[in-house]
Amino acid sequence: MATKVEVWNVGHGDAIRINFEDKFYIIRDFGRSLSAQRTGTSVDVNYLINHNFATPGVPTDAVLSHPHYDHFSGFMELSRLGRNNIFNYSYMPWLDFRTIQSLGWQMSILSAYLYAYFGPTRIDNSIDNWTKAAPLMACLSHYFFGVSAGHQFNWPKPATVLWPPPPCPVAVISDEARQVSNWIDILERALREEQAESEEYIYKTRESGKEIAKILSKYYQLEPLTIENPQKDLAELEKIRYRLAAINIPRTIRMEAVHDVAWQHFFKNVDNHSIVFEIDGNALFLSDLHPGPMNTMAKNYMSVPRSYKLLKSSHHGTRLGKIEFVRSINATDKIIHNCGPANSRFGGPISEYCKFNPAHIYYTDIHPKARNLPAPFTMQIFPTTNMSITI
Repeated sequence: MATKVEVWNVGHGDAIRINFEDKFYIIRDFGRSLSAQRTGTSVDVNYLINHNFATPGVPTDAVLSHPHYDHFSGFMELSRLGRNNIFNYSYMPWLDFRTIQSLGWQMSILSAYLYAYFGPTRIDNSIDNWTKAAPLMACLSHYFFGVSAGHQFNWPKPATVLWPPPPCPVAVISDEARQVSNWIDILERALREEQAESEEYIYKTRESGKEIAKILSKYYQLEPLTIENPQKDLAELEKIRYRLAAINIPRTIRMEAVHDVAWQHFFKNVDNHSIVFEIDGNALFLSDLHPGPMNTMAKNYMSVPRSYKLLKSSHHGTRLGKIEFVRSINATDKIIHNCGPANSRFGGPISEYCKFNPAHIYYTDIHPKARNLPAPFTMQIFPTTNMSITI
């Protein structure tokens, strides 16, 4: 059975469809950044929706690697248009909500603090999107499934999740959860030292964070779920966000500084908790992992070096693991960087991907850094709005 990876040029963003002989499809992320710049061959999510990118007319699953706008906005538009139950299964990274000290609970409380301070306007609505992603994907699907390393997808060809890590024992508090909890403590300490009415702010915000966690916890049960009325959960989350915005935490120089760094940690945590998977040992989709988690993934789940026909780069080609990860891949034939002119704010695709000795390096769009490759490597820019690669 031939498998094709169909990649669309959305500029800064990801819109990938995995095609199993026109009989079964996987939508792997569907989004375009608000900062994406139009070029001669780029398209937006509405164009793709109108051309049935996500609704090809045969059984289709969806994978949302992580709910950042440039990976998620197409799914949001499908939801806005009322396209419910168009996917059979939708998959997101599993998140631990088993105890109040778990990563899911702590992220929910931190999201409440950030939303109360910044409101919905912080870059690409990342806090808002994180809270609503699971119920929104459940609206689009018959079944919702949070998956972690070791999960085997029920697809026509073998496909395995390599990240995020599987559940640790309930009594163990993960390092990520501890770090998020520390940032909550920092924000609360700053509030107490800066604001006379801090206890009221803290109580209201924490209670809202707990409400968010209670709603989201039912979506992450390590088994396929049919969620009853996820639209109701979306509506309830919207009410919580309105209440948080009304808290209106006063702004000072110190409060701005600590909330800004806490938001950066929140944003990075979402990147580092994204789904990475491989198909049939032929293709690897790296999502937006930073080098540290990429190295850990290689050490724990990629002990036997691989040779891939296709490697989808991390964070539009701007990130790559260090020695542990590089050693886990012998070679790759083709590398795809989903990037566009706006990606220059991240520094552009890095030349380190040439370590895998690819025969072809594809860029979805013109990029100012794309030409800076060491000899003898050259780039190939998509000549049209999309490209299909057989793996």
